[in-house]
Amino acid sequence: MIDQMADRIQGLERQVFETLFANEIGRDIYRMKTYLHELRQVAEAQEKRFAMLSFRI
Repeated sequence: MIDQMADRIQGLERQVFETLFANEIGRDIYRMKTYLHELRQVAEAQEKRFAMLSFRI
């Protein structure tokens, strides 16, 4: 799911930078990508914790 969102954002980013006056949209997309990256890191850390807990049981 997160990978699909990241792919969509990359596609939008390419479209934005083809348009000359789309800097504000480009900044918004960059912020979204940064937030998505942070979410991915949290999700991966939680996944590892759950895997460790289930392995211990």
